[in-house]
Amino acid sequence: MRRAGPKLLLIVIGVLLGLTVVEIALRVAGIAPPEVRAYDPVRGWQLKPGATGLQRSEGHAHVVINTGGFRGPEVAVTKPPGVVRVAVVGDSFTEGMHVPYEQTFCAVMERELSRCLPRGLRPQVLDFGVSGYGTAQELLTLREQVWPYAPDLVILAFFPGNDVSDNSSALDSESWLSGERCRPHFSIRDGALIEHDEFRTLPLANLWCHSVFWLNRFAIMDYLGEPVVILQRVVTKPKAASEVARHEPGLDDEIYGPPPTSRWSKAWAVTEKLIVEMSREVKARGARFAVVTTSTPIQVYPDASYRRSYLQKIGGVDLFYADHRLEALGAQEGFAVLNLAPPLQLYADQHHAFLHGFANTQLGSGHWNELGHRLAGELIGKRFCPFVRQDAPSSGADK
Repeated sequence: MRRAGPKLLLIVIGVLLGLTVVEIALRVAGIAPPEVRAYDPVRGWQLKPGATGLQRSEGHAHVVINTGGFRGPEVAVTKPPGVVRVAVVGDSFTEGMHVPYEQTFCAVMERELSRCLPRGLRPQVLDFGVSGYGTAQELLTLREQVWPYAPDLVILAFFPGNDVSDNSSALDSESWLSGERCRPHFSIRDGALIEHDEFRTLPLANLWCHSVFWLNRFAIMDYLGEPVVILQRVVTKPKAASEVARHEPGLDDEIYGPPPTSRWSKAWAVTEKLIVEMSREVKARGARFAVVTTSTPIQVYPDASYRRSYLQKIGGVDLFYADHRLEALGAQEGFAVLNLAPPLQLYADQHHAFLHGFANTQLGSGHWNELGHRLAGELIGKRFCPFVRQDAPSSGADK
């Protein structure tokens, strides 16, 4: 033991020195992925105020998080006179770190809305999107972060590709290693939402969630952890659809038809309950509420025959099933729903354009590229221009 002790110490020191050298090399080379997230005791994680980074793994963008803890320019908490505020809550599609902020759909939407307001008034679109969020975290974001900014319109940007499964503890396929399993889930009991927060109430889970987001500050963790995360997803969530050409890990094919199992039925019930709760809370604050469904890659893939083949192979019924379901929910509960996938699909077909994917990844997969964001922002701006005009302060035009 006396001989082994010094040797073991030397090995540990050598490994630490090696990791340090690699960490420095990654940062000097400029290929360190941006880690702009930190642990949050309510939502699991949040964006770190003031964090910056260069994102190159999918698209290319210099990511800056403002002092309010969300992406975009600095914004005063108190709403200035003559301003109509729109708060957008969502996941990575809303966060949009794959493109420069000026090209995100939130920024495009703001420019679109500015064209429809009377002189002397201006819109502010606040981007509260956070990568990996499900609807439960977006509801908590509304409560924890959005309300101090007094929005006139709140938009939930819903991504059908995995938001439903993210809202279910039984279906959530995210990894504890990446930290994205460190999130609250809800269930329904006696018609009410019940929160399950094991990630912060169980001591070991809480310690791990704190630790993993602290470790994620180091660039090397992204390279050490990703192979393990991929392996875990393969082992823990095998599915026949994974053999379908161009199926993307992390996205759900079960959304293209009625719920196939009781777990999916419960996940949909929780998801709809969360959205209804969000709608009612927004309206109780005197603001307007709307849902925008973003697109999955296959929905807007610019080849109709390929889409039909894909749907047939997975045993799906309708690529727009989730969109139609939320549209029906909006009609029932009295909030507006804008489904982006149908008009985006039409544009993709007419122009044979890929709205997802980048030159450094694969066209037709992943997140929206610059064109996808531009079209989405223009569509949202045009759709909700009447909302913004109605919410505009009457005194604004006189200033």
